Amino acid sequence: MKFSPSIFDVIATCLPKQGYVLEIGCGSGELLRRLSRSSRCVFFGIDPDPNLVKQAAGAGLPVKAGRGEEIPYRRNYFDAVVMECVFSLCDSRQTVHELCRVLRPGGIAVIADLYSNTCDLTLRHSPMLKHLYRPETMNCLFRPAMELKSYGDYTKELRAMFFQMMLERKLCGCVGISDVPVLKEARVGYGLWVWRKPNIGGGLV
Repeated sequence: MKFSPSIFDVIATCLPKQGYVLEIGCGSGELLRRLSRSSRCVFFGIDPDPNLVKQAAGAGLPVKAGRGEEIPYRRNYFDAVVMECVFSLCDSRQTVHELCRVLRPGGIAVIADLYSNTCDLTLRHSPMLKHLYRPETMNCLFRPAMELKSYGDYTKELRAMFFQMMLERKLCGCVGISDVPVLKEARVGYGLWVWRKPNIGGGLV
């Protein structure tokens, strides 16, 4: 079960009607499969876990090894990039640089992830989750390289999903037990940002 409360329809609505779309941290390809069934876009995926890459590729999905900090595609290749609860696992500045590099002018980055309501956090005892930023910090990380096209808050969906995961005993393994009090103090929320690479000039290369 992927740790994301953002509903599928919201992510699908954010994407262009056609073009090349990359999902970073695609895992076994669950989101890729759903998106490809309801869109005319051509989808690709990358993930750092070789077992998940093999699983997705075995199911016929165009997935290969890769990370947000080092995307294995050429400059200006994609019309959109999706990161579903993955940005907080990556080196943020290097990942933003790579997003700008592989997106075509006018391309969009759909970032759905946790955020902190109190202060920016670096998590030192969690196996995967690296950091949580305030929404204001997220804006600073992407600007001036990209323009904010839209934002939606899905904190209510996060709470409902977390409760369901507790009932099913499927709590996410990416958070260390000793970091749970830190997350509680941060009053964690969940947002969905859509960033746009400028058509002319701007962006990081």
